[in-house]
Amino acid sequence: MIKKILLLSISFTLLTITLGASTFAWITITTVNRVEGIGINATLGNRLEMSLDGINYEQNLQGQAILDELSKLKLTDVTSYDGKTFYTGIQQNLKEAGKNRDYISLDFYFRSTSPYRNVYLYENVNVGAIYDTPPDEGTYFLSKGVDFRSKVTYQHSETRIVNAGETFKAFASNAVRVSFVEQKLNEQDLREEDSLLTTIYDPSENELRGFGKPYGGLAYYNQVTSRNLTPPKIIPETIYQLSKFAEYNPNLALGDESLLLRLIETNELDEYGRVYYKGLLTINIWLEGWDADMFDAILNDTIKIQLTFKPANSLTEINENL
Repeated sequence: MIKKILLLSISFTLLTITLGASTFAWITITTVNRVEGIGINATLGNRLEMSLDGINYEQNLQGQAILDELSKLKLTDVTSYDGKTFYTGIQQNLKEAGKNRDYISLDFYFRSTSPYRNVYLYENVNVGAIYDTPPDEGTYFLSKGVDFRSKVTYQHSETRIVNAGETFKAFASNAVRVSFVEQKLNEQDLREEDSLLTTIYDPSENELRGFGKPYGGLAYYNQVTSRNLTPPKIIPETIYQLSKFAEYNPNLALGDESLLLRLIETNELDEYGRVYYKGLLTINIWLEGWDADMFDAILNDTIKIQLTFKPANSLTEINENL
């Protein structure tokens, strides 16, 4: 959390929504941390549309409005204990991070006439995936990796010591966090605030190298600076695995680990008289300063991220209603 770490070139595939077809969005950040291009496409017949303002829904969103919001983006290492509020600095010297300046925060409205009301983050396909030829479908967080030459001997993991002068691959994708914050749709949405979902996901799915470990990046920093910085006592509630789905019914979630959003009924109808169900989701993406894989070397790495969302029924809810 001491140094500001800038990703010089990051390519995010930000949204993929799956319900018999896929939708894609992408953000490209150039070497000067300026967003150069973004597009969001929703191609699911007439059953799913997306909006940036909750008024103008399209199947293919133009990205200029998002580009305007991200014009001042300059990614730094930040931290969040709840997935909603973001800070820079260390412990007693924390200050609030700047939205779409130090981290990415975007709101997306959804509306659908589909029978599936719950939206899940779906299918991590990192294992075996190749950065240059990423999968067409699924959720992935891939980076090329950069060679990192250690200046000191330090504790890299619970079982590994890295010696001074040793070189290994460091991956920026391992230090990324993403949070999904369900929001009230409008003033007519009477749900209690504490009933809304907030989910923090570590896409590396490696809890042993998660938040605030005494080894890895923190141990390296302490050795380089001869300090004794200790990790925070508050550990964010984080998921490391996505929900599984029934083999006999791909639209039935067996668990709600990665349930992100619940579409609610409105009094609006489409042209065929079908009721619209809507939701609002804030997506935050940041570099976690307390991650065990936060090293200076990731300054020169590149990342590709694709998030896949799957509307489905919840087995948990079905069992509760029996």
